[in-house]
Amino acid sequence: MRSYTRGGVVIGIIGLLWFVFFAGTGIYCLLDPVALREYSAPQYKWTDREILIGAACYIVVGLAGLVVAFSRLFMPLLGRKR
Repeated sequence: MRSYTRGGVVIGIIGLLWFVFFAGTGIYCLLDPVALREYSAPQYKWTDREILIGAACYIVVGLAGLVVAFSRLFMPLLGRKR
């Protein structure tokens, strides 16, 4: 297992922020699709299916950040000391 390094911690925090932003945006669009429609009304009209697909994509992209954060911040805690 890796030990904590300064670069690893920075990358882990960036991954965690990545997860929070993308997963939060996807979940917010699912919970309040009317706000998304009002925000983009002059330029584009969203259907329910498009909102669902877009939110699912954002959540999947956010999970990539969670994998990075997990591997850089939490996995070193499980490693053995040598």
